[in-house]
Amino acid sequence: MLPSPERVVTLSLPPLANLIALDIKPIATATYDAFTGIEVQPYLQDKVDGIEWVGTDDQPSLEKLAQLKPDLILGFDKQHEQIYSQLSQIAPTVLFDVGDRSDWKQLVLEVAAVFDQTSKGEQLLQDYSRRVDQLREQLGEKGLQQEISIAYTLGGDIYSDAKNSFPGSILEDVGLKRPVNQDRVASNNGRLIFSQENIDSIDGDVLFVPKSGNSLDQDQDKLMQTPLWQTLKAVQQGQVYRVNLWNWTGLDILAAHEVLDDLFEHLVGDEPKPPKP
Repeated sequence: MLPSPERVVTLSLPPLANLIALDIKPIATATYDAFTGIEVQPYLQDKVDGIEWVGTDDQPSLEKLAQLKPDLILGFDKQHEQIYSQLSQIAPTVLFDVGDRSDWKQLVLEVAAVFDQTSKGEQLLQDYSRRVDQLREQLGEKGLQQEISIAYTLGGDIYSDAKNSFPGSILEDVGLKRPVNQDRVASNNGRLIFSQENIDSIDGDVLFVPKSGNSLDQDQDKLMQTPLWQTLKAVQQGQVYRVNLWNWTGLDILAAHEVLDDLFEHLVGDEPKPPKP
């Protein structure tokens, strides 16, 4: 815990989102380089008014950081370790080590602990678990037997999220099954890569296709128009759902609720959806 910081800067979006969930608003943040024209994920866009931008998470502007005179900087060990000495000369700096993308809950607690808000962080996770339990109950035994696939394209390859990815960990919390080729741990940040020749690896009873909303979707849109795509069982049964890529890779408590929203909508349908905290 640090003494009541009031001018906080986040150098990545997951700590920013977790702070907002804790009702703590930083003065500035870095964003992702891929966020052309949108700056933050959809679920954060109405929550960042008044927050200044200090570049991208890969290349934050040290000059602008110094001008802002923060009293605390939050970043990630893997991204910001090389500039830690420069950051710490500007303000006390905490770098979080997220070894695996399925460790997002631990990040919630670690961010909360910095501000002596551990009990509130624990409450946020309890609220998440409550919605997970409600989704599991509404799905019932039959619904939980569905194989849920996640797949999207970047370039010519097909990507999927393994058990140790952010959305993979949420599906596992709910108790939903995964196709055999996705039901494993992957070393590449929980990401699996398949060639289009192995498109059957992404098939399932239900297929969630995260889309970015920018030019990254072009290859994906083309693939979805091909005869190869039509061979998938999920496509033939009308069980393919486009969801927001940035929500499904959010790595924070607010993003987790966005994923749960999609699961409630597409797997449960007309059943009542519990409110988010």
